[in-house]
Amino acid sequence: MLARDVELAADLAPGGAPREARVAPGSIALLGATLRWSEAAWQAAPREGAPSRLRLAAKLDPLAVAPWLQRAQPDAGWRGDLRLAGHVDIRRAERFDADIVLERESGDLSVVRGNLPLAFGLTGLRLALSAHDGQWEAAQAIVGSQIGVVAGAQTLRTAATAAWPEAQTPIQGVVEMRIPDVDVWSAWLPAGWRMGGSLFTTAQVGGTVGAPQLGGRIEGSQLALGNLLQGVDLTEGSLLLTLRGEDLRLERLRFKGGDGTLAVDGSARLGASPSAELTLVAERFEALSRVDRRIAVSGRATVALREQALAVDGKFAVDRGRIDISQSEAPSLDSDVVVENRPLRPGEQRAPAPAANGPEPTPLMKSSRVALELALGNDLRLKGRGIDTGLTGTLRVSTPEGRLAINGGVRTVNGRYAAYGQNLFIERGLIRFSGEVAAPRLDILAVRQDLDVRVGVTVQGSTTDPRVRLYSEPDMSEMDKLSWLVTGRASEGLGRADTAILQQAALALLAGESGGPSTGLLQRLGLDELSVSQSGEGDARDTVVSVGKQLSDRLFVGYERGVNATAGSWQLIYRVARRFTVRAQTGDESALDVIWTWRWN
Repeated sequence: MLARDVELAADLAPGGAPREARVAPGSIALLGATLRWSEAAWQAAPREGAPSRLRLAAKLDPLAVAPWLQRAQPDAGWRGDLRLAGHVDIRRAERFDADIVLERESGDLSVVRGNLPLAFGLTGLRLALSAHDGQWEAAQAIVGSQIGVVAGAQTLRTAATAAWPEAQTPIQGVVEMRIPDVDVWSAWLPAGWRMGGSLFTTAQVGGTVGAPQLGGRIEGSQLALGNLLQGVDLTEGSLLLTLRGEDLRLERLRFKGGDGTLAVDGSARLGASPSAELTLVAERFEALSRVDRRIAVSGRATVALREQALAVDGKFAVDRGRIDISQSEAPSLDSDVVVENRPLRPGEQRAPAPAANGPEPTPLMKSSRVALELALGNDLRLKGRGIDTGLTGTLRVSTPEGRLAINGGVRTVNGRYAAYGQNLFIERGLIRFSGEVAAPRLDILAVRQDLDVRVGVTVQGSTTDPRVRLYSEPDMSEMDKLSWLVTGRASEGLGRADTAILQQAALALLAGESGGPSTGLLQRLGLDELSVSQSGEGDARDTVVSVGKQLSDRLFVGYERGVNATAGSWQLIYRVARRFTVRAQTGDESALDVIWTWRWN
């Protein structure tokens, strides 16, 4: 703060009570704003029952707005050379008179969107308040080629000597707003969110100063709301909101998401005890539209909001969905990590570390009642981290004791699990939710189908601590399980080539979720099996390359050829039952085999 030429004089009564104060013309500068006054004087009431006397005449030097906005929102990218100026002229004697004006002197304002500045195109900005002989008038006007027009005028009448209207003073006026593109206001949204479309508002102001009432309507067309990172993309929106006193009616709010729609309507009551009731209806609405997450839902829900109470009831069903969990999220800090050495922004205070067991429920959550049911339908597919399966089931969302809980089960349909170099069939796949959102229980069994022995893998435990183990029926040693799973035969008499294959399987275990280069190659070639082995004995040994594709749960087609052979052979294997197989072969030798397998100890 910098003050210049400040001279103060005061006159006190014999008892010490102030009778008069005067400030000589001067100026004061604070945070880049300079106020200059030519008159500043106060005098006590000349007689009992009369008002005190006041005289103030001051001007605000042209003020650069962008630096102030940069302090308030340092990450919004505020720029521009907009400068505001104003003046204050207040006189109070037998009556009260005032003229206060803040208006644009020059320049424009812009925000950075992406890497480009988006200018407001301001051509006018004026806020004015005047009071003369008890007639108070307020006016607002903001005009810009991009932000549109916001204008209003209100009047009220009070006593000519009143320095401020009383709470019961009637007020009347109008407010009008036309915004051709609301995207310019996205700077006030959280990072990553964008909105678009146009808005038109016209409202009448009534009631009293202490309890003003609005009546009018808000209309919107071609509205859009999106967040690319979160997969939210709402388009072709329309809005009609009517307001009458304390009663607000949402006549229409429609958005398009993908090929579906979302409709919201309802009513609310403002005032000392606000309340709201809304109804949401979704029809094939694409709630998520990310490349790796696409979910379309249909259903209906009601939302009732009272003072410190929330009730949500509804049922939704997934029409279609594709979720690819191989695309991991961007790294971020855990919720219980607090960075202590980050510099604080002006006016910011250090937030306390959250409790170890998570945030405490708010009073609104403690008194809330949520009963939502989500049916996964028959067209939801999960892919990634070795899994490619359909999902079905029903989940129920509730809030016992103010904490979010999910109960129900999800099961796999026609699923595959790539593990140990094999494309295993998921015979049993269950994910059970029993309250805690982040830790459902897993019960998964995936087996290799083209064998007479049942071998595979099981996944048990929670999603935060899964346990993957080899499985066989009847039970056998881990070496035999791995041998049957990888090579398709027992471990007795394994040659060096087979041992190398088992070593590759061990490497696949170490590779974890990312898999190995051979896995990616097989996927790109569209194959399920690719192997190199040796046949024959002694000097007559030959290297044989085999490729194969599992066309269905029962049908397998393969081709193999020796390096020194003149031709290869095709095989078509059809598993009629667990122990009954039909195999057809063409090539150097054509044959049709019917195989019945019986195993005993």
